[in-house]
Amino acid sequence: MMLISLVSEKDNAETMGKTRTLLWSAVVQGSTDHITLPNLGRAVLPTPDTSKGEKFHWEVTGLRTGASREEGLNLQAAVKDLQDVSTLSQNF
Repeated sequence: MMLISLVSEKDNAETMGKTRTLLWSAVVQGSTDHITLPNLGRAVLPTPDTSKGEKFHWEVTGLRTGASREEGLNLQAAVKDLQDVSTLSQNF
């Protein structure tokens, strides 16, 4: 299965690091090479806070488990039987 996430990262002066916020995510069974976000008729993403160096990026995580597909989408069972994970990030 694939976990597709849209993430915000911006500077955090208090911790001298970054604050990471998950803005949107979806789980897709099987494999995919294309996803289309819904058109809600208006801008969905907030305006990036450039004063804090905020940037948005996609994260795509592929998960392979030994869980049977006949059981339906059961994330708890899939994570318990996790065999492989790979992650790709892309800025935009």
